[in-house]
Amino acid sequence: LVDGFAEEEPKAVDRLRYFYCSNLPPRWLIARDLAKQLIQLGVVKSALDIFSDLQLWDDVIECLQMLGRHGEAERLVRDRLAVHETPALLCCLGDLTKDPEHYTHAWELSSRRSARAQRSLGLLYLRQGKYKECVEHLQLSLSVNSLQEKLWFTLGCAAMNIDDLPLAAQAFHRSVTLEYDHFEAWNNLASVHIRMKQKAKAHKILQESLRCNFEKWQIWHNFMLVSTDVGEFADLIQAVHRLADLNPKQLDNEVLKILTDAIVGNIPDARGTLAGRLLVKALKMFGHVSAKITTNEVVWQQYSRLQFLKAEQGTPDTDEGKSEAQSAREKGLQSLQKAQRLCSQDNNLKHCVEALKRATDLTLELADACERAAKHQTTTTVVVQTLSSGKLAVRGMVAIVKKFTPSDEQQQQVEDMVLVLEDRLAQITENIQIAKASG
Repeated sequence: LVDGFAEEEPKAVDRLRYFYCSNLPPRWLIARDLAKQLIQLGVVKSALDIFSDLQLWDDVIECLQMLGRHGEAERLVRDRLAVHETPALLCCLGDLTKDPEHYTHAWELSSRRSARAQRSLGLLYLRQGKYKECVEHLQLSLSVNSLQEKLWFTLGCAAMNIDDLPLAAQAFHRSVTLEYDHFEAWNNLASVHIRMKQKAKAHKILQESLRCNFEKWQIWHNFMLVSTDVGEFADLIQAVHRLADLNPKQLDNEVLKILTDAIVGNIPDARGTLAGRLLVKALKMFGHVSAKITTNEVVWQQYSRLQFLKAEQGTPDTDEGKSEAQSAREKGLQSLQKAQRLCSQDNNLKHCVEALKRATDLTLELADACERAAKHQTTTTVVVQTLSSGKLAVRGMVAIVKKFTPSDEQQQQVEDMVLVLEDRLAQITENIQIAKASG
């Protein structure tokens, strides 16, 4: 289209016939649009040639900077300033020399109406880590032109660095007002409200952030933690589900424990609804998580607790109810066995008494579960097998605890663990003998 202006055909008399109805823009305007398209395609050198022909010096300087020809760009700026000083040229010179005086001069030359001058000055201080000065100049720039959505976001970040949380909240709010899909602004706005102890509001804001970006694991991680704090357990389950797909390593064991405690205890959520209603969804979630993370004993332990809860809530009056309860009980026992096995294989057991205590408690929990499960079995063989699995786990744990070399402060604690485990081992052994005798 640009080259068509120089073509000899068709003749001028034919062209003029359609001149008024075609609304043809000037040649230089079309050429400028072409140059901008070339920049977007990365053909900066060709764009530079077009801008030079059109004598669009601001665009020429920008192209020279993009090409790394800063010395040539600075000479051109100074040459143009010698002809006529403008705020835009002074800002370009400030960008090249990093001298704040040029921005100040541009601000005064524009009668304090150049948003570009204050924006560039604020960004210069931002790069230098001078956040207080940065905030002052960015506010001045936005007071001249409030439609700079990216600058509102930058102002919010700078305000967070100086702990001006109300200003940061206002800046991020303006940013998402101008650009709704800016998920980082939504996320930062939520972080500000968390720091302001407004977690319920932060929870709603994070929901907006997830609508803008469903694939960012950092947002899901924040959503998981905030949902836990405010008691939105249904959203917590959704967050854990998604985080297990995006980045399973970021799942929090404490969060999983809190969720399980809420469902087992049937405590009310943020809306006053009992958390026990989420048992089925939570079981599905733990099944998904345990398939993604097979070496986390906390996941298996909490999964087993919910399976045992499902077994208790079954309907024993029907054959189908009995079958479902038995299946849940078996799955719970298997999950708890996996948790105990992982915990007993922890390398920290050799030197950390806290890890040893946790493995001991988990082993005793498994022994209790085996004894409860044995009461629901109908044949002596299965009863003995169930109790024997608990006995084997306790016996192995006794051996591990006895190998531990405690300090003087830990001696009594380790002896108590051995005593409790040996008592439980004797009790299970006795129950096995009773089961065999009754069979």
